[in-house]
Amino acid sequence: MVAINRCFPENNRAGKPTGPKPSEDVLDWCRTLVAMIADGGVWGIPRSGVMFKFDKAAKRMTLTMGKADDPDVIATKEVFSHIGWTVVTGE
Repeated sequence: MVAINRCFPENNRAGKPTGPKPSEDVLDWCRTLVAMIADGGVWGIPRSGVMFKFDKAAKRMTLTMGKADDPDVIATKEVFSHIGWTVVTGE
């Protein structure tokens, strides 16, 4: 599994890239994950207890479990924005 860099700015509320572009390996891993998860499916990060639901038509992942300020949520929001996806956290 690819470790998503957890050092992105915490003020990325708009879902737009703010940090350095992740490596192509990381972006390819994210694209593969998106391709594997069915529309309406979920993906979780066990170490932090967060879960996201996929809306493929809108290219949106919605946080369904966990906290918006969790470092894994912040990193997911940043990294997936580089492949055109929005992460909605309910904030």
